[in-house]
Amino acid sequence: TEVIFYILLEFQSTVDYRMPLRLLFYMCEILRDNAVNSNHRKNDKHLKIPAIVPIVLYNGKEVWDVPTEFRKIIYNESLFGSSILNFSYDVVDVNNDFTKEELIDNKNVTAAIFLLDQKIDALEFLQRIKAIALFFDSLSDVEIKAIKNWIKNTISSQLAESAIKILESDRKDVEQMVSSNAFILEEMKEEAKLKGKEEGRIEGRAEGIAEGRAEGRAEGRAEGIAEGKAEGKAEGIAESKKEIARNLLDILDDDTILVVNHDATVGPDKILIEAANYADIKDIKLSNGETLPTLKDYMKAFKKCRHTLLILEIKQHTTDEKMIAATHAVVDMVKKMKIKDRVEYISFMPVICDEVLKCDPKAKVAYLSNKLTPAQCKERGYTGVDFHYSQFQLRPHWVKECHDLGLEVNCWTVNGDEALRQMIELGVDIITTDVPERAAQLIKEYEGKK
Repeated sequence: TEVIFYILLEFQSTVDYRMPLRLLFYMCEILRDNAVNSNHRKNDKHLKIPAIVPIVLYNGKEVWDVPTEFRKIIYNESLFGSSILNFSYDVVDVNNDFTKEELIDNKNVTAAIFLLDQKIDALEFLQRIKAIALFFDSLSDVEIKAIKNWIKNTISSQLAESAIKILESDRKDVEQMVSSNAFILEEMKEEAKLKGKEEGRIEGRAEGIAEGRAEGRAEGRAEGIAEGKAEGKAEGIAESKKEIARNLLDILDDDTILVVNHDATVGPDKILIEAANYADIKDIKLSNGETLPTLKDYMKAFKKCRHTLLILEIKQHTTDEKMIAATHAVVDMVKKMKIKDRVEYISFMPVICDEVLKCDPKAKVAYLSNKLTPAQCKERGYTGVDFHYSQFQLRPHWVKECHDLGLEVNCWTVNGDEALRQMIELGVDIITTDVPERAAQLIKEYEGKK
């Protein structure tokens, strides 16, 4: 008998008491897409939908004490008996459910990743890489590739490079390579101690010992070590941890591809970009006839525009972890493209604005929503606000308040003459508009009247 079902696998590095609700939202989205694709009819007596099996893969320090039944988060759920929605999910606790010996005995790709994903220090991480190289001899080439991609996307770059070289080496050379790398790690630790710096240690994702700001690859659930100069040159080894969640498909992809699009979905089928494989969306035609551009291609074109400033909006994602991952990836690309002096960031999400400043403390960041006051934006370290112009119509004093706080004022999207004149007279610094020529004309007229 053919059975169609989904496994919903959610990676989690911290305890999240919203998890039952988040899983419900994900399952509703899956079923909605299934219903659209299945073209269900109201008179179909044999209508069936696929089962969804939700699983949380957790590798955090704290005990996972979130209710595993949905009804347990409903007020007075016992009053409603079986009349309310309910489901349960399983939790796989990487750190507490499996011992090192049990994982090595299993010798499969899942066991290998769990083995590396436990709370361990850098030296133990290398010992486990050695165990995989020597004893996991039944792994296929595809599975080895998956493990190496997981390491690249999750571990600090210096340690990841060493680990991958060990996995790719001949078995006879594994022991010597591990010993050599272990010696180097010990030397680095001693040097850090002499400089008065804290020892870095790998927690959860085997963070390793990273140079500078630990520009760990933000496609995955990386825990980087971030201490050093703004340009990323190492001053020492820090114990500061950044958690970035990743989804299952990222493990098998060589890279997470950043794309440029106004909406969260793309194409006539409304494909959710953050959950899509790039190969499935790259050829979709946009309304102007062009295909979906990657951020990298966009930035390459931007580099040629010497007198242009790029205002880069990082979009909301379905979880904080994904927003943090996207933010790290975007800021990292800006740095690598050497254009950060011509890029400013905006976002509706405080978690994104905050993370930009963690990645680049000197970045210019403006908050797009009105859920924070100008004073709150200043307290969080933002350099400006970017509110809808209606907010300044309701609270015109905010413009002066922002300027008094040293915040730059932008407003969007102002197209009508009356609204344009209002914003010009209020003294906003930047106007986002679809009619720049008209806006420039009205600014010129206003300045001529002074």
